[in-house]
Amino acid sequence: MAQPAGHAAGRYSGIGAAAGPVTGGTQPARFDTTASPVALLNPADTLALSPESNPQLGLLRQQVAVSQQQIKVESLRRLPDVRVGYFNQTINLEKGFNVGQVGLAVPLLGGVQKARVTAARLGQQVADQQLTYAQSQLTAQLATLRQQLRRARASLTYYEQAALPQARLILDTAEKSFRAGDIEYVEYVVNTQPAWQIQEGYLDQVRQYDDLVVSLLAVVGTEPVATK
Repeated sequence: MAQPAGHAAGRYSGIGAAAGPVTGGTQPARFDTTASPVALLNPADTLALSPESNPQLGLLRQQVAVSQQQIKVESLRRLPDVRVGYFNQTINLEKGFNVGQVGLAVPLLGGVQKARVTAARLGQQVADQQLTYAQSQLTAQLATLRQQLRRARASLTYYEQAALPQARLILDTAEKSFRAGDIEYVEYVVNTQPAWQIQEGYLDQVRQYDDLVVSLLAVVGTEPVATK
């Protein structure tokens, strides 16, 4: 099982030990990498994530709801409009004349209103299709990002468990030889070059992993968690 990246970073905080001979100090230089640069999201944690909270899907759902309401509005306009009224009237200073009115308004342009209902239903179909398409696209994108995140995590595990310890050994060996006078500075630089390349590769892999985490959280509509 891969160990937490924060622990790995703490173990390899001395990866820059070789800077000591370069600067002429009596002690090797140390770089503080106790703050893990790896985003706090493991591939296994992504299984519970879903794109349903994506803001794009929320907007499309609102459009579907609006289109459904539009169908109801247009359908109601085809029905007769019944109006009932009542008022009290005074004529020649005599009160008590109560008047009631009942009216029935029938739409004359039934064909036009029917076309509006049909158009509203077509609008709902389009909104439904857009929502379904966006859901399928985001689901496929999430699956792809999960696979890429697993591969990136595997690469980080390799660096943390194998490559970085090897880089530290290279640096320690070269530093001891340089301080003992067994090798010259030029040879020291050549001997430590692979260690710096390993460290550079690790940091590049961390960047790729963090970028994948940001992309994945954007798909599911979740804010990235700050590293500790």
